[in-house]
Amino acid sequence: MKLFVTLALSLIIGLTHSFAGENIMQIHDVSALPGDVVTVELEIINDDVFVGFNLDIPIPEGFSYINGTAVLHRKDGHSLSFTINQAGVAKIMAFSFTNTPFPGNDGVMLSFDLQSPDIPGEYPVPIENAVIGNSNAQDIMTGSIDGVIVLESEPEPEYLLTLLADPENAGTLTGEGSYQEGAEVTVSAVAGENYVFINWTEEDVVVSLEPVYAFLMPPADLTLVANFEALPEIHTVHFVVTDASGAPLGNAAVSIDGVPFEPGVFTFELEEGTYNYIVSLDCFVPAQGVLVVDDDMEVPVTLNGLAGDANGDGLVNILDVIMIVNYYIRVDLNVPCFDNADVNNDNDINVLDLILTVNIFAKGHESTS
Repeated sequence: MKLFVTLALSLIIGLTHSFAGENIMQIHDVSALPGDVVTVELEIINDDVFVGFNLDIPIPEGFSYINGTAVLHRKDGHSLSFTINQAGVAKIMAFSFTNTPFPGNDGVMLSFDLQSPDIPGEYPVPIENAVIGNSNAQDIMTGSIDGVIVLESEPEPEYLLTLLADPENAGTLTGEGSYQEGAEVTVSAVAGENYVFINWTEEDVVVSLEPVYAFLMPPADLTLVANFEALPEIHTVHFVVTDASGAPLGNAAVSIDGVPFEPGVFTFELEEGTYNYIVSLDCFVPAQGVLVVDDDMEVPVTLNGLAGDANGDGLVNILDVIMIVNYYIRVDLNVPCFDNADVNNDNDINVLDLILTVNIFAKGHESTS
């Protein structure tokens, strides 16, 4: 019976001193620039109550401890011993003279500052010889997580690229943004409706004639201007060609600024501007004029015959006289320009027309003599 009681008491005492939770030490990772002051933080995540802990942290090569920066957190009258030995190892111990538990179940327990070197890289911060102790002097630590200090190279400065369109809203531009020196940059310009791309300029200096322009970013902010030009408005111009009586002359030919078009073509799409035109047809005196195109327009043109020009060569001379005579005596009934030969407009060609033609020819001869 006595043996049973002793075993029972031992079992109860053992259960009182047992622990079953996770109790983990962790050093937080940290990133900084070379040469910065870095704060190392130790966290204890505990399911069980503990009253003290100790650990060693080798100070990474090139780093140095900043005296007086070690701070104990989550404390309740606890003491901290923090020293760096000759091997560069931080020897850390925290405890209570009354075995008072540390409050809380997570959060930073200890922090201290290190001066970092000027060399970028990853520097391990391991946990060594660690103990988490409860009031029964048991090590209840179940695991640890080492940390790392990452010293990142200072980022290269970026410069602003601004794109402008001239005229404003004349096109769509892409490529604007911030870039590091030497970055490959491609900008593009797409002309809007009724505009055409001209060039890219920097401070009024042309840098590219192509809408897609690639270059290396300089070490300064940059503004590029995409220059566009408005397309001239297109207007419909229609010629209405008639003879003196108002009858349409469907086979007349129009020439605009010296460019001849097929006979019978009277409708044209022209940009705004000023044009010279000539309308011609066999047996008629060509009509010419100047067009000022600023809107859709209709151009009336009247072609008049040349009295006495029986053969339609644009002149009145002896050849026309011969043709009229031949027609009358029935030697040649082919008169290309009957209306011109019928000078008196009586719908017949006879000696009266011959007399009138001779008079026209004589007057023209006198004027050129």
